[in-house]
Amino acid sequence: MRRHIFVLTTTFTDIGSCRFRHGGSEIFLDYLLERTSASYEVTVVILIKQSGKIVSGPRGSLRVAFVPVNLVDLFFETHSPNIIVTQSLVHSQAWDKLNTDVLSLAPHVAFILDRASQSLVDLQPNRLIYPSSWVQEAYAPADGAVLMHPVIPQERIKPSGGSGVGLVGLNAFKGFDTWQACARALPARQFVGQRTAWGEQLKPQTENASAIPYSRQMDETFWPKVATLLMPSEFEGFGMVGHEAMARGVPVIASPGSGLDDCLGDAAVRIPRDDVVAWTRAIENVLDKKTYPLYRARAMAQANTLEQENALNIWFSVLSELT
Repeated sequence: MRRHIFVLTTTFTDIGSCRFRHGGSEIFLDYLLERTSASYEVTVVILIKQSGKIVSGPRGSLRVAFVPVNLVDLFFETHSPNIIVTQSLVHSQAWDKLNTDVLSLAPHVAFILDRASQSLVDLQPNRLIYPSSWVQEAYAPADGAVLMHPVIPQERIKPSGGSGVGLVGLNAFKGFDTWQACARALPARQFVGQRTAWGEQLKPQTENASAIPYSRQMDETFWPKVATLLMPSEFEGFGMVGHEAMARGVPVIASPGSGLDDCLGDAAVRIPRDDVVAWTRAIENVLDKKTYPLYRARAMAQANTLEQENALNIWFSVLSELT
């Protein structure tokens, strides 16, 4: 009989509906679970705060169960996990109502996505998986801590070949105001924004800036339209979209610090998020025909360096140690 992994999360879906929503951390976890399902049974348990009944069924090679948080104990009376994985629970009201005793039913692996997850760390999981050195440094050293950069293999990533200046996530946290200000300052350039599932998505206010509706098919909707990616984020736990850009040969211009240091290395141009003049100069320099090939080569080299770490091998090593 194959061993069974249960993943407790709240971020794969809008609370109270069955519409899946993906950001970088969900995309990476989805990739890991897809590959894991060849060797393990995998059930994704999506906690919902409303009362109701448990609904479950297949989703590709995985099983998905929508479980009202007040019925989690009942759910696990009829399911025996070999490993329990948690991710992003601390950002949901459902987490506050969860009987955390269920996390002691089997070895517990926790993905710590940011610096605001102390309540999850305090549960003392058997393994703590951090996406970057910046996130890991925010917590006290612990046995079982693992650094695993959330990197998707380049063979899964299609090359890009557009001309626009991109932003993923049209909200204040991701730096919408900086992106919009650059669009105003560079009216001859096209600015392309990709709406995401997280945060209030703002509307571009200039004719040369457009917004693409939320889609999980960014290979078709977004990446073919951009030549450089802006990441004026307040901070990033890692910034997986930056790695996706570099793997496509799309140079990145980003704010300094946070998990972006691990993600981008020395390959990106780094500028304080409020210095619009410096951002516009950087855009023009990166997109100059003479310098663009250099920035493109640096980006692809950094993406390749990260991939050599092989996150999948690290993940299977964690699983084998616990089962």
